[in-house]
Amino acid sequence: MRDIRDDLRERLAIAEASLQATSNEFDAKRQALEIEYREKIARFDRERAALLALLDVENVRGGGNPEQTAVNLKKSGGFRLPLAEFFITAVHSSGALTKDELREKAESAGYFADGDSGGRTTHTTLMNLVGAKRLYRDDAGSYLPIKGRRLLLPALMGSHGDLLESFDEKGSGGFDA
Repeated sequence: MRDIRDDLRERLAIAEASLQATSNEFDAKRQALEIEYREKIARFDRERAALLALLDVENVRGGGNPEQTAVNLKKSGGFRLPLAEFFITAVHSSGALTKDELREKAESAGYFADGDSGGRTTHTTLMNLVGAKRLYRDDAGSYLPIKGRRLLLPALMGSHGDLLESFDEKGSGGFDA
């Protein structure tokens, strides 16, 4: 009988090289997709800020005050992601954020009732996200995105998918629905 161990080692080396090449290709594509996503979210945030500024101008023109914009959006039930998805989106678009930074972002976006600092809600939501492995908390206390997880934004959008068309002609926000 012929000794085939050298042939098997050669095949193993080829298989390992193919696996490494595939892994490297995946990492490069994932990194490019993450960059594209952050750019789209940044464009969406800039457009939202511009629209809010225009609403403020129109409120002043109509005899109101700029603060009325946020009040009207709250009363009309304006589009708002669930708090957990808001945190995930904030971390994906801004990078590592502390609990206080996330709470401040949520508070400025109108997630908490007047007089409520949102501390307990923020803490509970973040602990649930870490427990569900949707966010990672490092040793310094900052929250980071979990690599390889895609956001559920399109699925949560439902009938509000048209809001994303402003920064993605497909209306999908760059993700598979």
